[in-house]
Amino acid sequence: MSIAITYCSTQETLNNVPYGKYFEYLPYENWSLYNYVLLISENYINVDKKEAHRTFYNILRNINNNLYISQEVRNIALNLLTNKKVSI
Repeated sequence: MSIAITYCSTQETLNNVPYGKYFEYLPYENWSLYNYVLLISENYINVDKKEAHRTFYNILRNINNNLYISQEVRNIALNLLTNKKVSI
């Protein structure tokens, strides 16, 4: 179980797509926007790519700002936020 589970439980679904579940099941070492969008779009029909991107980065911001999450996980979140892709 991922350390970021506390943030995922607060993320609601949109069109029955549980955008936050990715962070519960994948180890933080494997997080990436590409894998996130791929996993969501392969498993759900009504995926909104913009919503997926927005949710991915919002959860990363929440993780990065939470001092109760380990520095290692927050560093990975910060790295992904810093190297954020602009295009959708």
